[in-house]
Amino acid sequence: MLVHKKTFGVLQWIWTGDYMYDNHGAYRKEIPIEHEATLDDIPEEERDEYFVIDTKSSLGKKLTLYYPDVIPIYDDDGNLVDVKSTIAEQKRAEKDARNDLLIEEAEKRGYKNRGRVRPKNLMSFLK
Repeated sequence: MLVHKKTFGVLQWIWTGDYMYDNHGAYRKEIPIEHEATLDDIPEEERDEYFVIDTKSSLGKKLTLYYPDVIPIYDDDGNLVDVKSTIAEQKRAEKDARNDLLIEEAEKRGYKNRGRVRPKNLMSFLK
């Protein structure tokens, strides 16, 4: 897996230019043949602009799972050490915003707690 240092773009698979043919079924399908991206696939003058990360390492697995919702963490030498997922923070912020809305709605309806608030227009016969 290659990670561009400036843009933090990830290149994991690259097309070889060839196709594999699938003759099963009614139509013959062309399936592109891909292989894992390495520095050999990049022009020599651009090779120092990429981090090389093993896909099976913990960092590679995190990138595969969470990219593009990550924040890169670098060491003192400028090497990519780890990534932090922002998905959990987004979910927490969404949950907090929903709880705030439920509290406001409970106060508006005169309820003591937000657990009694039902969504509006769910059952029109309940008013």
